[in-house]
Amino acid sequence: MADEDGHRLGGADPKPQAQQAPPAQQPGGAPPPHASGKKLYVDPAEAGQALSYLDQAIEKLQESYRKSINFQRIQKPGNENPSDGFSQVAKNVGLQKRDEILQDINGLRAMYQELKATLDNHHETEHANADNLRRMQR
Repeated sequence: MADEDGHRLGGADPKPQAQQAPPAQQPGGAPPPHASGKKLYVDPAEAGQALSYLDQAIEKLQESYRKSINFQRIQKPGNENPSDGFSQVAKNVGLQKRDEILQDINGLRAMYQELKATLDNHHETEHANADNLRRMQR
């Protein structure tokens, strides 16, 4: 049991576990994307990698979604009332998780599309600026 600050109640805190760096953190020390309110800043040079991470996450969630169909096939182990209740609860939880996975997939797809559109716009602007500079140098 933990209080509002996340500290364990009624005993010592467990030993801290070693944490892995988040996937967005590059081994070369490149800064990870960071959130600013509802916006996320991604360095244009790193945007391709961010798109790749989003694509991989979407694929993994889609695989989880496909496998989660098995929750609808849960059969009760016996013919007594507790078996009926347990199997129905398992089905309901499974269906809820499927809905959550689908929401996550849709959210990541929207993020992917928004980042891709922003990156495309950035490249178009960079090309237009380069063309304007070439014209001005003539």
